Amino acid sequence: MFCYQCQEAAKNAGCTIRGLCGKDDQIARLQDLLVYAIKGIAQIVVKGKIDIGNIPEINLQVLRSLSMTLTNANFDGAAIEKQIKEMMSLRNKLRQGADATALHDAAIFEINPGGSRLYAKEHMLYKARLVGVLATKDEDLRSLRETIIYAVKGMAAYLDQALHAGKEDFQIYAFIYEALAATLDDCISSDDLVALALKSGEYGLKAMALVDQAYTAKYG
Repeated sequence: MFCYQCQEAAKNAGCTIRGLCGKDDQIARLQDLLVYAIKGIAQIVVKGKIDIGNIPEINLQVLRSLSMTLTNANFDGAAIEKQIKEMMSLRNKLRQGADATALHDAAIFEINPGGSRLYAKEHMLYKARLVGVLATKDEDLRSLRETIIYAVKGMAAYLDQALHAGKEDFQIYAFIYEALAATLDDCISSDDLVALALKSGEYGLKAMALVDQAYTAKYG
């Protein structure tokens, strides 16, 4: 495992055996794979120029999935496995109806394909080793990508709360898809990623404002 998304990361560098939060290696890897599947959905949405207003169930599940991977939010391996399968199913249906080409592996990979002898969970854990945080070898690019991903996770948590209170903002959803898809693109420069990270802060504030509006409207 490798996780450094919180301030408690071991030696201020990253947890590699077990998270100081209590997260074990399997949970960390399953969370990595869940995020990877969501990135695939994001790329399909962006490349296929899909109208976000027409995919409410996917929007909802993306928010919930991202929220599941936040520190201390969910250490239930079975629930994460189930969510990975759900997101892959939604991703595949979305891909069939989208005019999107040259897709990244995140948008097309399958679990236990071709009658493999590996059980689904074992295949998930194996796949996660290949696509986790350390899959990006350049440390600077890795840090920028992860900064963007962590910002998006925070936005998702706020947006999920706002949605439950009756408010949503398709512009923020669009940014989440744009940002996640960008983390798959090896042609994007570090300067562009810095700009995207700064833009993430802007949209994070918009997400916080939306929660405030939603709660004020509902509870006064």
